Amino acid sequence: MHIFSCNFAPVLVKILILIRFIGNIINLLLYYLKIDRSTIHFGGIMKKSETKTLLIKTGIKIIIKKGFNATGVQEILKAADVPKGSFYFYFDSKDAFGLEIIDHYAQYYIREIDIKLQNKCFPPITRLRNFFSAFSKKFEEDNFSGGNLLGNLIQEMGDINETFRKKLRNIYSIIITKFIGCLKEAQLKGSLSESLDVKETVGFIISAWEGALMRSKIDKSIKPIKQFDTFIFNLIGKN
Repeated sequence: MHIFSCNFAPVLVKILILIRFIGNIINLLLYYLKIDRSTIHFGGIMKKSETKTLLIKTGIKIIIKKGFNATGVQEILKAADVPKGSFYFYFDSKDAFGLEIIDHYAQYYIREIDIKLQNKCFPPITRLRNFFSAFSKKFEEDNFSGGNLLGNLIQEMGDINETFRKKLRNIYSIIITKFIGCLKEAQLKGSLSESLDVKETVGFIISAWEGALMRSKIDKSIKPIKQFDTFIFNLIGKN
């Protein structure tokens, strides 16, 4: 037994060294490939994009209610049921995460605009009104909490983070262009006066919309949004 132990000891040491070496190589590969070890399981590796999307969607749900600065990374990880330390496998910083959240939400918001504005079953102005009505309905169902994440972040981050401000401005430029196109179509079809400056009108509509959402949050009431709807579309209808 003593002879066996003496002969086997050097082999055991070599095996342990080899295992440690292989482990280090695996860790290096995971690091450079940016694979989160927490997503590795016996069935294989969870797709990186799935975990990243989960974090973004969870972040949106929390941030739209609490705000960007009041939301912590650990709170998002806990809500998403993603292990601590995984966040930085997907995002370089919290700000980088915030920018990706803006992109993700903007895609949803602009897609909703496109669905309503491209519905040729309705005249142009009605399509625009339908977009605001659909959003208002969901906002009311949420008890006037959250609202439009883009507008929320403009108020919170617009004058303290230049990168956020520029990204949000670019997104609103896209939204403004789509609304302008809708009103120009109304002009071509004769349902809107050609003398109306559609660019100025759209700028006013967006400002009034964000203000109505803010007041509805304060009052916990649909009334400011109904005032927006009545005033804006009666005004447009008279031109």
